Amino acid sequence: MKRQRNALLLIVAGDAVMAFAYAKWLVPNQIINGGVTSLAQIMHQLVPAISIPVANNLWLAGLLILALAFLGREVFLKSLFSSIVYSLCFTLFYDWSVQVTIQPVVDLLLASGLIAFGYFACLTANASTVGVDVLALIMQRFRPQTNLSHAIRGFNIVVLAAGLLVFGWQAVALGIVFAVIYTAELNWMLQHWGKEAV
Repeated sequence: MKRQRNALLLIVAGDAVMAFAYAKWLVPNQIINGGVTSLAQIMHQLVPAISIPVANNLWLAGLLILALAFLGREVFLKSLFSSIVYSLCFTLFYDWSVQVTIQPVVDLLLASGLIAFGYFACLTANASTVGVDVLALIMQRFRPQTNLSHAIRGFNIVVLAAGLLVFGWQAVALGIVFAVIYTAELNWMLQHWGKEAV
């Protein structure tokens, strides 16, 4: 019971800090890092009638279906919980009129630590953040030697290629720097704290 409660608390904390970092630092700076929120930004740019929060929810729903199909019931249920928490927090922070941006590089550095922790919290709680980590977890299920942080980085780079066409080189260059920093931080957290966090 305590272990389950700790896992749920980690998921809530992880999703809340990630939602804040994306909504208040990355999206306002149009930094495309290669995740679901980046896909939502790309979709919104191509189809302005679809807001970023709605596009985000559409991508989350598709990835949840993959989580159910390939990662099993426990991961799916925790991931469903995770996606609901993230979606609510992202929408709340996105609509919150308070501006916290400082300067793109500073915002990027602040966001990287929060997002690395968010991924770490959800992964150690045996849940997906329902981002490209779903694809990385599926890959690891079939190839156990897969390094999660490196796989997430690879999927981020694929999304970055699409972002290049829509947002240009500066948004993508910052996104690549961001992806390298936060996945290195995530890898450090996974190696030093691992599953003991739950």
